[in-house]
Amino acid sequence: MTILPAITYTYDNGWSPEDPNGIATLANPIEIINGDVTFSLSTQAQHITVHPGAGMTVNSGVLLTIADDLELQSVSNAYASLILNGDISGTVRYKRHVNSYTNDGVLNDNDLISSPLSGQTFGDFANDNSNLLASNTLRAFAPFDKTTGTFTNYDTVSNNNTVITDGTAYRVATSDANTLNFTGAVKTDEVDVPIVSSGPQFDVWNLVGNPYTAYINVADFLNQEVSPGVANRDLLDPFAVAVYGWNGSGYDIINLFTAASVNLAPGQGFFVATNGNHDLKFAPVMRKTSIQAGTSDDFIANGNTNAVQFARLKLATTAKSYTTSFYFDDNTTMDLDPGYDTAVFGGNAPSDFALYSKLVGENNMPFAIQAINTTHLSNVTIPLGVNANAGEQLTFSIEAMQLPSTINVYLEDQVTNTVTLLNTSNYILTPNTNLQGTGRFYVHFTNTTLSAPDQTLDSIQIQSDNRNKNIVISGVLSTSSEVHIIDLNGRVITTHALDPTTTIQRINVNHINAGVYMVQVHNATGHKTVKVILK
Repeated sequence: MTILPAITYTYDNGWSPEDPNGIATLANPIEIINGDVTFSLSTQAQHITVHPGAGMTVNSGVLLTIADDLELQSVSNAYASLILNGDISGTVRYKRHVNSYTNDGVLNDNDLISSPLSGQTFGDFANDNSNLLASNTLRAFAPFDKTTGTFTNYDTVSNNNTVITDGTAYRVATSDANTLNFTGAVKTDEVDVPIVSSGPQFDVWNLVGNPYTAYINVADFLNQEVSPGVANRDLLDPFAVAVYGWNGSGYDIINLFTAASVNLAPGQGFFVATNGNHDLKFAPVMRKTSIQAGTSDDFIANGNTNAVQFARLKLATTAKSYTTSFYFDDNTTMDLDPGYDTAVFGGNAPSDFALYSKLVGENNMPFAIQAINTTHLSNVTIPLGVNANAGEQLTFSIEAMQLPSTINVYLEDQVTNTVTLLNTSNYILTPNTNLQGTGRFYVHFTNTTLSAPDQTLDSIQIQSDNRNKNIVISGVLSTSSEVHIIDLNGRVITTHALDPTTTIQRINVNHINAGVYMVQVHNATGHKTVKVILK
């Protein structure tokens, strides 16, 4: 008697040899290669494999009975997705891609990931993954420890029985760039994740992650209600209402401009900055299959910007790069717009290499994304911050832009007294000294032609930094200058001499009462006066 091999049911944007819903048995393998499938009838299978980029939905009231296991697969840029509204009897595994450790000084050799399955202990996880990067009993699996403000690797001895927490993310690395095997239950309910403001550094920053076996949309996450009238976004620092995801060399920032078009892969970790002690909420309504997600990436670099006017500037050396973005929108202002103006990760730009901007209005925070009202598109000047080492060639360029063809984007260097039209050429220089902060470089958006500026006080920026109780004066002074702080009755409250050899200067005003004041800078070339509000 000849025993025929069991039929394998395969879905590749269509079933072959037929739809297994309700007819497959425990002897039948099921392979989902491409596209999305839905199980609407209770079904058995020997095993089910969902390939990278494919998706599967199990409807409410449906039971999948699996003899071996249900395996969800991924590669570096494609992830299987499962939306479980019914039940599964059998083992569920998620083979989650994670970067390898190379120690090459360029890539950062790790990923931020959360477990897409629930209930596994770290000891079982470590035993099941020999490619988890190891050093003695330590493993490259580290939560962000709020008591120290740093990552702390788990130990296979002391953390053997530690349960991997739903909705918490970890910094993880492998030895071979292959997948890590997670085993556990599929989350189908809400997950509340505590976020706290505490610790000696990075106090407001918390590392969280997608707890589901499906994609989630960033806008859905930010707008998810945690209580009537209060959403996740309302729990975040107003300077950082966004998702900060690690892309291997820096942080991709998704704020409200691009959140609706960006999805996070199953088990994707990211940072958020809190405005206090709260519980964020992940909800099953956020879940999306691969086709619904609209992308197969784990975190979409720079997002989809088709719907808005924007420009993204890049600063690059031969080995690294940094970007900062500007969005023009009718509903934003020159001051802080929470969810749209978004600070750099950590609230401070890296001291060795960074490009960022300062708000045209009142604020001294370094911003990765700045929102500007569309009425200013044809005439606005924005201070740029640049941190870079001496002797290293720097290239300023436009990485991406979606603006009217009539808009010119100029980079001004006040030290060399030059302006460069970035629409048509890059600006390249090798600084003789370290660059740190604002005051030297400005970006101009204009519908006119600019030439090299005269060395007058017109280009000096005067702003109040109420967080640090400073008046900040940025720009190149061609000669000895003074600053006067004057009240509305015309009385000079204080006078300070300015240093013409530096491009950014801070005047402490902690001793001055809150109110409206005029700040005047003057020298032999003239004077400039700006009204500021001290709080």
